[in-house]
Amino acid sequence: MRVHALLVVGIALLLIAIGAGSESLACPEPDRAAASSWPVGHPPPSPELSAGGPTLDDILERYVEACGGAEAFKRIESRIVKARIITDLPTRNPPVFEVDSLTVYSEVPGRYLIVHGTSEGTRLEGFDGIVAWERDVGGKAFSFRAADYRSAWLTDPCFPVRLAEHFPDMIYLGVATMEGKPYHVVDVDREHSHRLYFDAETSLLARLGYNRRILKYVELDEVLVPAEVEYSRKGGSSTFVFDAVAHNVTLDEGLFASPASH
Repeated sequence: MRVHALLVVGIALLLIAIGAGSESLACPEPDRAAASSWPVGHPPPSPELSAGGPTLDDILERYVEACGGAEAFKRIESRIVKARIITDLPTRNPPVFEVDSLTVYSEVPGRYLIVHGTSEGTRLEGFDGIVAWERDVGGKAFSFRAADYRSAWLTDPCFPVRLAEHFPDMIYLGVATMEGKPYHVVDVDREHSHRLYFDAETSLLARLGYNRRILKYVELDEVLVPAEVEYSRKGGSSTFVFDAVAHNVTLDEGLFASPASH
């Protein structure tokens, strides 16, 4: 109980810090009219890939440059994000519309704490650099396997420059045209539904698998931050909307430790 109280106090102090030093992001409500024509919650049809074009190294380098460049990312040591998760499932019976709060504390090269506020209570998820852990709304803490690296866009402030670390087995497959736009397609684990799609025109990462779509980037401290990301799911979608972001805020050393380790 004492550990939990200290964690809550620490989070409250960090929220004050982010309020003083963060930049608010102009992220409107998700644009439902711009939703993908792919059936929600289902993989898109396999696009026909054309061979040739750039190498994998070319694609990754262009992505980093489009996001601000490697030198700019070297100046990013930590990040705090205040966000909302907007879940809209209109085809459910009854329909579901929920807005959860999310605060993410992350530190290079990989530690993070996610504070997820739901209607049932607060859930914590973290990684201390060695152990991934979670504490449910009832207060029970337990360790689990490493998080899905496709979610590292949320927990890693330097995700673009560390993409090869998150996905060490990447293979460039070729160019695919989907919804009238060309994308460079990269396989990460031989699972079709996990492929990465890079916009061939902007060089930015546009999709992380078939159901995770980056709708918007914003610039902060000379780097681009994915500020609106849609996860399609059965019956609708859940969209992460960033409201405020702060870089290089000093984070307490014990913030990422599992409550079970105390």
